[in-house]
Amino acid sequence: MADADNDQVRINRLRERLPQALGGVPSVHAAPREKHRVSIRMEHLEALLDLLEPYLAAEPASGGVEEAEPPAPRVVPTELTVYPTGADPQDVEVRHFTLTVVARGAGRYAVIDRAGQALATDGTWSYESIPSERRAEWLDAHRFTRDEAVAHAIELVDQQTTMGRTWAQW
Repeated sequence: MADADNDQVRINRLRERLPQALGGVPSVHAAPREKHRVSIRMEHLEALLDLLEPYLAAEPASGGVEEAEPPAPRVVPTELTVYPTGADPQDVEVRHFTLTVVARGAGRYAVIDRAGQALATDGTWSYESIPSERRAEWLDAHRFTRDEAVAHAIELVDQQTTMGRTWAQW
């Protein structure tokens, strides 16, 4: 009698879990007069459900298919402008004295001046050629981590000159 009770428990467990495993089918049964019937041993069904268990646990409790959220726009700041001390960002003349920290991919950043020159690790400035002409050595000498690039830009922005004068002298 214990085996019959155990089998009934297993059958009830399968009846509960099988529709969820099959993607929320409300009921799974074979009509008595069908010509083709599928016969699966209880052990095979349980093994199948055991394999599906990690996936079933991730689904919502309703047993239905969870609707994926539509992808939302992703905002990633790729450029940071550093203004000289005391400058008003709305002033039209201040753009001649700013430095820009620009993301250049792979976690590397460049410090660019108003003329399009890039800061090198040795403190010199040189023009950036088009991307296909930049060599690995040049890139290594002109790229920083984000924190390094921001620190260099803050350190050098007050030294930027236009017509021989800094922002403070303007």
